[in-house]
Amino acid sequence: MGIQYSGQINIDRKIFLVSLAKLYFAFFIIQGSCKRKIEHRYFLCA
Repeated sequence: MGIQYSGQINIDRKIFLVSLAKLYFAFFIIQGSCKRKIEHRYFLCA
């Protein structure tokens, strides 16, 4: 039972890390596209 429980924790941790990685990835994509737009606009203004 102890082995099964620790296995469940590992699975939960993997799911948590994957979802966390997806959140970070999405955040950086949004951040990057916003930065690119701002830089592009600044370039056009300059």
